[in-house]
Amino acid sequence: MRCSRRRFLAAALLAAGAPAWAQERYPARPVRFVVPYPPGGASDVTARILADKLTEAWGQQVIVDNRPGANGIVALEVFVKQPPDGHTLLIANLGPNAINPAVYPKLPYDPIRDFAPVTLLTEVPQVLVAYPGLEAKTLPELLALAKAKPGGIVYGTGGNGSANHLAIELMASIAGISMTSVAYRGDAQAMTDTMSGQIALTMPTVVAAMPHVKSGKLRPLAVSTRRRVESLPEVPTMDESGVPGFESASWGGVMAPAGTQRTIVDTVHSQLARILQLPDVRQKLGGLGGHDHRHRAQRVRIVPAGGNPQVGCSREKSEHPDRMTQRPIAAEATQSLPSLSQLQAARAVVLAAMPPTPQYAWPLLARRLGAEVWLKHENHTPVGAFKLRGGLAYLSRIAGDRQGLIAATRGNHGQSIAYAAARHRLPVMIVVPHGNSREKNAAMRALGAQLVEHGEDFQASLEFAQRLAGERGLRMVPSFDPMLVCGVASCWLELFEAVPDLDLVFVPIGLGSGACAAAAARTALGRRMRLIGVVSDAAPTYALSLQAGHPVPAPVTTELADGLACRVPNADALRILQRELDGVVQVSDAEIAQAMKILYVDTHNVAEGAGAASLAAALRMRREQPGAFDGRRIGLTLTGGNVDHERFARVLLETAID
Repeated sequence: MRCSRRRFLAAALLAAGAPAWAQERYPARPVRFVVPYPPGGASDVTARILADKLTEAWGQQVIVDNRPGANGIVALEVFVKQPPDGHTLLIANLGPNAINPAVYPKLPYDPIRDFAPVTLLTEVPQVLVAYPGLEAKTLPELLALAKAKPGGIVYGTGGNGSANHLAIELMASIAGISMTSVAYRGDAQAMTDTMSGQIALTMPTVVAAMPHVKSGKLRPLAVSTRRRVESLPEVPTMDESGVPGFESASWGGVMAPAGTQRTIVDTVHSQLARILQLPDVRQKLGGLGGHDHRHRAQRVRIVPAGGNPQVGCSREKSEHPDRMTQRPIAAEATQSLPSLSQLQAARAVVLAAMPPTPQYAWPLLARRLGAEVWLKHENHTPVGAFKLRGGLAYLSRIAGDRQGLIAATRGNHGQSIAYAAARHRLPVMIVVPHGNSREKNAAMRALGAQLVEHGEDFQASLEFAQRLAGERGLRMVPSFDPMLVCGVASCWLELFEAVPDLDLVFVPIGLGSGACAAAAARTALGRRMRLIGVVSDAAPTYALSLQAGHPVPAPVTTELADGLACRVPNADALRILQRELDGVVQVSDAEIAQAMKILYVDTHNVAEGAGAASLAAALRMRREQPGAFDGRRIGLTLTGGNVDHERFARVLLETAID
């Protein structure tokens, strides 16, 4: 229950037992910055610069308290137990605050509930550094050495699941190599052992590595950004050095314990806003190298702390499409797109369960469309559809609860949840409409799900599942959720990193998670391709809703595209798609059938109806706008291949194509 300022002040005057910090002037005593890493790392350097300036401003000592261990868990466990009086602040970081919740089933803190955000401070690239005596002097030589000696190269990390651990594993995954990791209590210790030759490699931030690179104690092999950084202009990027599409960066911010008075948060925020604009501070932080969201080589992006401290950033369409506009999280969290660090954390969870799916430039599709055509094969996941990614990400957040799950589906969402639940040994009930695909039902049962048939369409099944969840104390797994979007976005990150200069991308819209994930990946990577939504004209709710500007329920009559069979749009997805889509194309069942057959004939892949929708839309646009694709590079996704064999056989036998 919220309390107005007037009521709060009245309560403070009347309550004899009110805590002292509710009435004292801030700061009333020394302030402590908790840092989750040892001295010498980027977080520590940033904290000490800010602490000096805050001490001058407040006349109270600001102390840096290094609490390394367990990838920041030690520090954050201590931090969340502190009174919310503003005298203990946290240097928040990508690893403890964003990655840990995705990779650890049980944490002694909640990444949302236990923290009051104050401001984002910096975004800093990483650099892969090696022991100078290592026989491999460049990244290509290192990759060749690792392939010749699988597991023989040892690298250090700041902890299991830390930002540099995941970054190096991502590099290894892309390059197809295997190395051995050693977890330390922070980047500084990993660098120390790299300098002495105890281990071969580590990947700290540029901030932390720079003094040792300048002294010659560490050899830089590659930076983690898409462009070279100004402070290390001779060091190539991962992409230049044989790891295509690689990108990683760390961020730092300040948080207070949850429950801290807004006036205290505002006080800290305003001081940090002022400090970050001081020339000497900008020189100290910015002179150590970095990049902005468009990947141009320049200094560290110092994020101005002006305005509301509790805001997130999202790219909105305007006459300045490269600018980031502030959007209040509390008011519009469901409309905002996740950040690159959130998407990378979800991708790490996905990659732990499955390898990246391929994307190919198919020459026969190119001939049909008159353009270079890249097809992303999500029919190659372990359950044959893109939604597995969302299920893996969502279940990683709740796996420690041991609460039974329930979901409603026509197939792919249910298979993804059943697969992810089986990995975590969680019981799951799936509600499907009567007459649902027998083969999809069999697949969900084979994955361990209890199947319940109810209703004539997905909406009826959803409403019944929600009722069962309340009656039986089950956790309802939504069909649209930010974590589902983050997981699904890993598909689009793979495509957009592999083919960064796409001109148009066609994205099918069912309930909206796939299309919103494509928008999130585009924004996070700073890409400029146009996103074209695809809906079935026999399930037109999103087409009608996007045109009207509000949800418009519509009947579903499609017999072929189960994945597009949505009767009522999700309001959160609708708001995102209204802002992010560059156009919408409606396709008929007949056009979808043609696209299914073309995919089989031209690429030898089986596509379900929704999986062929993006090609159907591209073919329709090609017919209606001759020459629209000339010289263009187009992205399509085969979102799934889960079609009953009898239905697919009829499509092949009864559908005519050119």
